[in-house]
Amino acid sequence: MTSNKVIFAGHSVGGAHAQAAACDFEQLQDIGGKTGKTFNPIIYDREFLPASTEPLSEWNPAHRASPVGLLQLSPIDQKFPLVAPGMQPYREALSVKPMPMVMAVGECDCPSLTGSTPPAWKEENESPTQFRQLAPEGGSSWAVATRIAKGSHCGYLTEPDTLCQVSDSKKECHLCPNIEPYAPDGEESAFTTELFRRFIAHQSKSAQGEASRDEWLKSSFMVWLNRESPDGTVKLLPFRSGQYIDYAGAETVLKVQGAGMP
Repeated sequence: MTSNKVIFAGHSVGGAHAQAAACDFEQLQDIGGKTGKTFNPIIYDREFLPASTEPLSEWNPAHRASPVGLLQLSPIDQKFPLVAPGMQPYREALSVKPMPMVMAVGECDCPSLTGSTPPAWKEENESPTQFRQLAPEGGSSWAVATRIAKGSHCGYLTEPDTLCQVSDSKKECHLCPNIEPYAPDGEESAFTTELFRRFIAHQSKSAQGEASRDEWLKSSFMVWLNRESPDGTVKLLPFRSGQYIDYAGAETVLKVQGAGMP
């Protein structure tokens, strides 16, 4: 390995799981110890001869993943009492982590907006959401959210998926009764490819630990994303701040500007 720096990414339930993966190994162990979900895996290889690694805690830290970014596409948190406690502790840990994070949610995305506990994003400030836990108002979180107009739960994908077709079915989802959401391997998928490309390029150029939250929010990647149509095809929905990205303090910035302050 020449580098152990990793951008974690995931879609749907995998998007919420990526929230945990993006915590460093020590945080995973610490949170796991408190929640009863201990984390110290062993990798087994039985393809030819039975073999296994040492527990991850015994690895050289340089050989374990060092998270440098998180990209979530329509994350779904599944919280069931006693069985699945949900990912909130990991989101709270990430909320104070100085690391670029992006959450993309579709306008017509029922599984993520209405079927997740809590939903990925919601307009009302009073309701708990995954994004609000990642980027609490007044906090220093680097997390950024964006909303894709006509975005479905599975339009990001490069090929159709049976389960996603059910999730996006108008019989199951009633968020966009008069809108035809994006289908897989279409315009939303092409936008996602460009989103990944630019995020990876940004992180490749950035030196971990040397950038600041302000530099991240003003980076060329954020300037590209903070437009009605970043790729010239797919459109984004504006937030109450008037911007096309949401982050901790975005509405406060709007109020200050509205008061005539620089």
